[in-house]
Amino acid sequence: MTINYTSVLTREDWANLHGNELYVHMLRNKVRVQIEKDTKVKGTDVSFKISEKDSLLDTVLDYLKEVPEDLVYYDIEDVFGHKTVYVYFANPIDKENFYHYYNMQSGIEEIRK
Repeated sequence: MTINYTSVLTREDWANLHGNELYVHMLRNKVRVQIEKDTKVKGTDVSFKISEKDSLLDTVLDYLKEVPEDLVYYDIEDVFGHKTVYVYFANPIDKENFYHYYNMQSGIEEIRK
């Protein structure tokens, strides 16, 4: 059995915040991350290629679970492989740090190609 500290809110925690001052504050510190799925077209059939961009999603989730000092909530939408991650931060400094960290990591991924 392990017990870990986390500042990531669950869906139930998020639902309990509705209308609350903290909820409104977190809505003001919202970030949207779009991770598009790479496609490869061969002749008439379209085949999707699993890309390194999934590692960017892992980077986002690892960051959110370890780094923020205040509360954070995230929601992931997956539409045919195109992922959109909505992240809500209680602390604006955590939001700015995440924004710069993600831009740096996605830049590194592009350079590796």
